[in-house]
Amino acid sequence: MPKAKLKDPEADNQVADHLDNLKEFLLHKAKARLSEIVDEVRTTGKAVVIKRRKKPAAVIIGVDEYEDFVEIKDTIRTEKLKRALKGKRYDLEKVIAELDLGGV
Repeated sequence: MPKAKLKDPEADNQVADHLDNLKEFLLHKAKARLSEIVDEVRTTGKAVVIKRRKKPAAVIIGVDEYEDFVEIKDTIRTEKLKRALKGKRYDLEKVIAELDLGGV
């Protein structure tokens, strides 16, 4: 799967700086200590970076933080949709039919 890149280089740098400030484990060590790592994330609320070949591959975060990210992502998606549709009019019946939302 291709690596997701942010469109804003400054944002890329902020993410990289944030990852540099987190606790890190190489993948093979994380496998052996996964239960301990999960407990640490739950108790401290701090994310942990898992590295593969010395490069960040994944981040373990708590459920609350994940839910916050999902909510933020949904909010951003909604705002983008609102901006894209601003001032435009669509026939609701046609949209429902085109999106195959007949049961809605």
